[in-house]
Amino acid sequence: MQSRAFTHAFQSTTFTVREFEEGSERLDTYLQSLAAKLNSKEEFTPDDTFTMETTFICTPGRGSGHGKGYKPSKAAARGITKKSRITIKNKDQLCCARAIVTMKALADANGNTCDQYYHNLKQEYPVQERKAKELHRSADVPEGPCGIPELQKFQAALPGYQIKVMSIDPPHMIIYAGPVPSDKLIRLINEDGHYDGCNSFQGFLDTSIFCDECNRGFDHDDY
Repeated sequence: MQSRAFTHAFQSTTFTVREFEEGSERLDTYLQSLAAKLNSKEEFTPDDTFTMETTFICTPGRGSGHGKGYKPSKAAARGITKKSRITIKNKDQLCCARAIVTMKALADANGNTCDQYYHNLKQEYPVQERKAKELHRSADVPEGPCGIPELQKFQAALPGYQIKVMSIDPPHMIIYAGPVPSDKLIRLINEDGHYDGCNSFQGFLDTSIFCDECNRGFDHDDY
């Protein structure tokens, strides 16, 4: 949703049909924020330009939509490289947990990419699989495909951290964000149900700034 009266576009995360049917705290929070912005006379009037885009995504089956094994990125196949993406080359259905434990190690190292423990996880040593399975057990998530419900359980098992997942598809929206902001961010990229890590959304988007409050990238002239 965008208007010339807004300083930046108002973007949502992805919501499931079930969340609309049954209601969810996350959906309520978003709708309240949307209502507050639309009802603010200081920010929006009926004379302002206004555009809104809604995308509906159908997933044929739980197993076919989330947690896939690694395959070369479509972007890479087109000769497009994305900086800051940490590829998870799994042959199992643990890519989400593998990506989480790898990027958690980077958060614990305060962003030091030379940290040995992070390096071992990034290089897919056996410790990555072991820690991923431990995360599944501690979060009470069965090993297998992972969508939003599983991400919510992983998040609950990692207090003090915030998981954020960005879609590979332009405009690269945040499709999941943990409810409690934290300096220890676990950044993930989702492409066709496969999860990779990301050490910087700013670098991934190739922008000057990434605002974690509004979940958007900006260049200095637009910030």
